[in-house]
Amino acid sequence: IITTPQEFQSIINYMTHGYYFELGNDIDFADIDFTPFGTYDSDYISKLDGKGYTVKNLVLNITPTQASKGHGIFPRVIEGGVVKNIKFENIIGNIDNKGTQCGLLFMGVQGGVVENLHLEGRINYKGSAGRFGFFAGDVVLRTDTRVKNVYVGGTINLDASYHTSDIPLNVGGLSGRFIDYAETHATPTLADSFSD
Repeated sequence: IITTPQEFQSIINYMTHGYYFELGNDIDFADIDFTPFGTYDSDYISKLDGKGYTVKNLVLNITPTQASKGHGIFPRVIEGGVVKNIKFENIIGNIDNKGTQCGLLFMGVQGGVVENLHLEGRINYKGSAGRFGFFAGDVVLRTDTRVKNVYVGGTINLDASYHTSDIPLNVGGLSGRFIDYAETHATPTLADSFSD
């Protein structure tokens, strides 16, 4: 049971092992540094049930070097991974992305279960290329992808002044991109989710 910011941060050590975590109270990151849980080399397959509690005042700082490997609070969620029943409040993302996917909450969703999440915050985003969303950089359309009852709201301050690449810059409220890599025409569950 996670009850402190330090314990929440420790998920980084167990996220690829299929552990079960739950929040035991609200978690306040005011004046506490946070390290993102991983990159596109890291698959999240553990389970986190927030039990309706709130994670608040977390600041996510992503440098161009970090962004080159994809980042978010969570890395890529794949089959077996679960994040549910959590409110994220006053989450600030300072992201300098030069060409891959980044999300404020998830680097990407490629399977797994993500449901009953509420995210409010602000993003200060510099981007020359790549994909970015409040919820996720990419959502891959697979039969085992379940995204349900997700709300994101807040402000994106976009500085694309050095966007000189031929690679598109995709910025979205929920996701920078929804894609079917394998062109399987899968039918994932995407329901009751929106951004303001």
